[in-house]
Amino acid sequence: MIEVLGRAANKRSDLGPGANPDNVAAVFEACFAAFGTSANFWTLLSFSIVIGTIASLVPIPGGGTAVTSVGMSGALAAAGAPIEAAVAAALVNQVVVSYLPALPGWFATKDLLRAQYL
Repeated sequence: MIEVLGRAANKRSDLGPGANPDNVAAVFEACFAAFGTSANFWTLLSFSIVIGTIASLVPIPGGGTAVTSVGMSGALAAAGAPIEAAVAAALVNQVVVSYLPALPGWFATKDLLRAQYL
């Protein structure tokens, strides 16, 4: 997985504000590779930008997560990826992007509360 992230980092278009979609596509590429399949980095980048834009327009709470997962798995399946790998990669991507960053934040908040900085 580290190898996939390293290859994806070499393909980034810039390191400025536009790097976030590149990072999202790199993480999705790593999740996709975890299930033994590969996808074109630029395909993942374009899918994530388009589907992320559509998902932000959904007017329901949590709609972005659901639409992004369903949209990415459907788009990848339509592009020729195995359906099982596309669905699994989309779900693992949501866990990695949404829930893993919360763990260090929780520990940091507990530490700040204990030190009475908050």
